[in-house]
Amino acid sequence: MKNILLTLFIFIQINTFSQEQEIVKNDYLVFETGLIFNWTNSLGVRTFFEYQKETRKNWSFGVSYEHSQTIGSPFSGFYHGETNLSLLSLNSYYRINLIKDRLFWVVGAGIGAGHVHITDHENRRYNNGAQEHLFGYTFNISANINVRISKRIYLQTSPLLVLPPFNRVYYSPNLSKNGINYLFAQTAFPIGIKIKL
Repeated sequence: MKNILLTLFIFIQINTFSQEQEIVKNDYLVFETGLIFNWTNSLGVRTFFEYQKETRKNWSFGVSYEHSQTIGSPFSGFYHGETNLSLLSLNSYYRINLIKDRLFWVVGAGIGAGHVHITDHENRRYNNGAQEHLFGYTFNISANINVRISKRIYLQTSPLLVLPPFNRVYYSPNLSKNGINYLFAQTAFPIGIKIKL
């Protein structure tokens, strides 16, 4: 009887240890750049930073900050001013493995707060144009592909590498003025690295 109990105890310990080994909770830092297009016809260069932590198998959460600096208006016909964005988000992600730990998709959603700095150079009330600041809550959805390029570094970009050429979309229902929503934005040609800590 003692041998059976001892064997059972050893089996449970080995099983528990192997389960703990399978659930390795990694931390990551993400740095990303590219372009961001706001539907007010404002195109900007973006910088994106995020801390991510795995919580359980294939699930993780992240805290991200994104900033954009306008470089111009890509389309003619409508113009609502240059919009520089500052976005702080709390995100949740799910990983879909294609080749375990070498190639995988990451899809997610998040909520946060946003600041939109609008400069309307067509409005001549001020020397530098009209300055507006809007604050509000934001939502975002994202999809990335991660490709391992070394033991601790992954390349992160849009989900199908080329098409569609974006990986994150932001929206805010309350960052609007005069019937114009100043935050419906999407990234364009994103490229970044993800570092396993």
